[in-house]
Amino acid sequence: MSDNDKFAEWLRSARSASGLSQGKVADAMNAEGFVFYQQTIAKVESGERPVRLDEATALARIFGVDLGDALGTTAGGGSKHAPPAEGDAPTLPVSARVIEKLRGARRANSVSARALAEAMTSAGYPIQRSVIANVESGRRAEISVDHLVAAAKALGLDPSALLRRVTEPCPHCHGTVPEGFTCNTCGGAA
Repeated sequence: MSDNDKFAEWLRSARSASGLSQGKVADAMNAEGFVFYQQTIAKVESGERPVRLDEATALARIFGVDLGDALGTTAGGGSKHAPPAEGDAPTLPVSARVIEKLRGARRANSVSARALAEAMTSAGYPIQRSVIANVESGRRAEISVDHLVAAAKALGLDPSALLRRVTEPCPHCHGTVPEGFTCNTCGGAA
């Protein structure tokens, strides 16, 4: 049995024991910073959709267990099926944060996904609008450095400032952009 199959079996069991619907688990995943639907949970539970490591970790956290416990690889106890502690804020992977900033900058500058794809392609990074949509919706979880640089330049942003903003406030706007404005350094918008 593969780890994915073990995880799918654990998820079915944990969800059943908790009394949560697939929709409620999807809502909890969305609160963790992912884009999940009831159908996504159904596909993960059936083994039809492989689960990524960051997703599996978040799902285990939702049920109050360590990922190793969910996969049966640790002997740790923990309160199974307990909800996450109040105030437990997940740390999004760097790609997710960068994607969030790029999407915000694209929207703040009223640039369509199609226009962004065309600008990136013209700059030497061939990409389709559907890829931009998949990245921004979470169906594609990570972006390459090349994608980051091409998208940032197409949006008139400094890629290094955008990355700095993921880990620390922008040196120009300090993370607080006035209402109705966009920071030219990091792309942050109010």
